[in-house]
Formats: sequence, structure tokens, C-alpha cells
Amino acid sequence: MIMVALIGSEGTGKTTVFREIQKTRPNWVYFSEPTRRTIPRIGYADPWVLIEEVGIAFYESLMLSQWCVLDREANPTISSADVIVLDRCPADNLAYYFMERTQDEQRFEHIFVSLCKHYVNLIDNFFFFPSGVFPCHTDGLRRPSSQQSFECELLKALSLLGVVPIAIQQTCVSHRVKEIVDAIDAMKKGN
Repeated sequence: MIMVALIGSEGTGKTTVFREIQKTRPNWVYFSEPTRRTIPRIGYADPWVLIEEVGIAFYESLMLSQWCVLDREANPTISSADVIVLDRCPADNLAYYFMERTQDEQRFEHIFVSLCKHYVNLIDNFFFFPSGVFPCHTDGLRRPSSQQSFECELLKALSLLGVVPIAIQQTCVSHRVKEIVDAIDAMKKGN
């Protein structure tokens, strides 16, 4: 089994490529980042309102807990999957925590880092989507003003977690899909 994550700042094309990979490889297993589903279920239009109310540490704890399904020991059903593709990963949660934490919330850093390391170690490879390739469109979840600062924090989080991602080189969506699918197929042959 191979598990890979598509990572990068908001508006970099991760979810678009994720959906296109699903079309080309429908037998693979896909796990999408939970924010867009979870936030409305608990009565909020966007995460920033909730973060303002309860703080980034609580919010990212909520989001981070959803990655527990990746743990093969806790969830043996995923062991039968050939390939699992993730839209985002726990390092994203750590980066948002770094970007938005208050001085008081810094006391949770060791817990976040420890849990993120556990979940990140379950993932075989990371495909990094750099910012600036596509214009970042705004909606309730995206804040283009934070795109660059998030990317810096994500790279810091990846370094802290010992992750060296594969930087996506292509700019066209179909070429990005091919780049990632070819890399996954190569990983499968290597296993």
C-alpha cells in the first residue's frame, strides 16, 4: 500500500488535481481534507469565525483528530487499499497552528508536533504545490493575503517533521495529474 498527500497553500490547485486523479484512477482510495464538510456541520459558515471564537489550538485539534483514520493499526480496513491519496495532510494543520497561534496557545506546540509526526510518518510521500502558479480565488475559506505566509509556515512544519516533499513542476492541471500518477506508479513498482 502507498499513501501520498497533496500539500500546499490554499488556491494552488491541490483539490482540482485531486479530483482529476480520482477520474483517472477510480480504484484508488481518496481522503479529502475535512474542513469544508466539518465546519458547516457544527454550525459555522467558515473556519475563521470558529477560530476567532475558540482559538487556533482548539480548531486545529479538531481538524487533526480526523487524520486518525490513516493509522493502519487503528483502521485495518485501509490496509487493503492499493493507493491512498490525501487532499492535504497533518502538516497543513501544524502550519495553520504556527501561523495563527497566540502566545498562550504556544504551550500546545509539543503536543501538536508529536501528534503530527505520528500521522505524517504514516504517509509515504508528499507532493508540494507551490503558490503563485494560479491566482488564488477568494471564498469563505480562502484568504489570499495569507497564501504566502501559510506556505512559509508549511515549509517550516515539513522541515520540523522531517518531510522532504516532491515539488510539483508542471503548471497545467492535466500535466500535474500525469506527473503525480506517474510518480505513484513508479513508487508501486519499487515496493
